[in-house]
Amino acid sequence: VTGEIAVITSIGLDHQETLGDSLEEIAEQKAGIFKAGKKAVIAKLTPEAELVCQKRAKELAVELYQAGRDFTLNAGDFSSKLANFSQLEISLEGAYQQENAALALETFLMFMASRGERVEEFVRRALKETHWAGRLERIRPQIYLDGAHNLPALTRLVEFIQGKIQQGYQVRILFGALKRKDYQGMLGYLSKQLPEVELKVTGFDYQGSLDEKDVAGYDLISSYGGFIREFEEKAKDQDLLFVTGSLYFISEVRASLQGSDGIS
Repeated sequence: VTGEIAVITSIGLDHQETLGDSLEEIAEQKAGIFKAGKKAVIAKLTPEAELVCQKRAKELAVELYQAGRDFTLNAGDFSSKLANFSQLEISLEGAYQQENAALALETFLMFMASRGERVEEFVRRALKETHWAGRLERIRPQIYLDGAHNLPALTRLVEFIQGKIQQGYQVRILFGALKRKDYQGMLGYLSKQLPEVELKVTGFDYQGSLDEKDVAGYDLISSYGGFIREFEEKAKDQDLLFVTGSLYFISEVRASLQGSDGIS
């Protein structure tokens, strides 16, 4: 925020390709945004990543604020040394969105405190109205779009789906990805964590998307448009469809669903 506050939202091994081979190395790289004498806000990290950030903050005399220690958000109730809010309404679904909201809110409060401005009305309205296209987006009453294009993101989607299943919903998953990604690992994870959920794989209009020879052992459908249309025509009240995988795939499906004639 204007160079005064550094923010680290996550540190995971999905950053290996560019930042390092271990959580410590990746944390070292990410903590490089800390500036001497300034402030920093970090999400709830793994212990090894947290220690790296704490060490870096101490070396640079950075005032460090940590999720779970200095601020929390549980069931809509936010608590911090800067402010307390009860019964906040967060439009984005998923437990990890509560974590993201807490991080964003703490950072915003720090910035506004430096300006001496009151913020409660802005906070409540912003959290209630925030919209994230293609990220656990309920684009239709019974259809979610989620660009969970790597394993860390997929774990949070599975966590959300498991919650819906516990509530009595019947879930289906439609997955589309690019060949250059770890699609086998993602499909394997979905099958292992959600063994009772119907999982379909599809291609889409992008060079390098999956085809039949890539997904042996999985149920490949030729037309995601036809599959989604049929789902909507036959869906009962407790049926949910999660469309996930590549961001290119999600973007294509989203554009079709928002088209004037519906999905093509």
